Amino acid sequence: MKVAIIGSRRLTSYTRFKSRIERFYPALLDKSNYTEFVSGGTKGTDSLAEKLASELGVNIKVFIPEYEKYGIKAPLVRNSSIAKYADYCVAFIEGDSRDTLDTIRKFRKFGKQCIVIELTDQEYMVESFEEMGCELPEVEERSFRAGMSDMPLPMPKYRMTMIMKIKGEKERYPAGLFFYKEDMERIVTMLSSEDISFDIEEIPV
Repeated sequence: MKVAIIGSRRLTSYTRFKSRIERFYPALLDKSNYTEFVSGGTKGTDSLAEKLASELGVNIKVFIPEYEKYGIKAPLVRNSSIAKYADYCVAFIEGDSRDTLDTIRKFRKFGKQCIVIELTDQEYMVESFEEMGCELPEVEERSFRAGMSDMPLPMPKYRMTMIMKIKGEKERYPAGLFFYKEDMERIVTMLSSEDISFDIEEIPV
């Protein structure tokens, strides 16, 4: 079986990438389950798929967009080629990841399965905190609306609120929705102080 690993260009952490596979599709780490990986040849998830292939000693076929031949349609043509060639798809999406959603739709059109791992747990907030300290970025609670409600989309399990003491008064700020406790614990460890604390709420299933 040939497995395509595609997804968001913003996913650059190999640790996060692999931990999501371990949680949602651990069979991917057993190379007896497939013969080849397939990648789209861009940065982010595609490059992480190439690193995983190297780590596991698995062949990988990379489909590079042919801009000289197809112009601006090159990524769409590349997506079609991946969907035709691979037998199965593991897709990491964030928000409206258009390229990735296009590939998912094409896999479905060919009657092939995709497992979708949605990156909506604000895990990029950790990097923002590291870069900007306590100057919080705008937090959005995004939802996935692509006409694919039958796909296996995991839902966030926790909601975190930051409590900051400012001039003796406590003010509350939304700090994101999370799948994993370890993501929240990293933020809490990094930012907790006399003036900053956190509330963590488990979201009912």
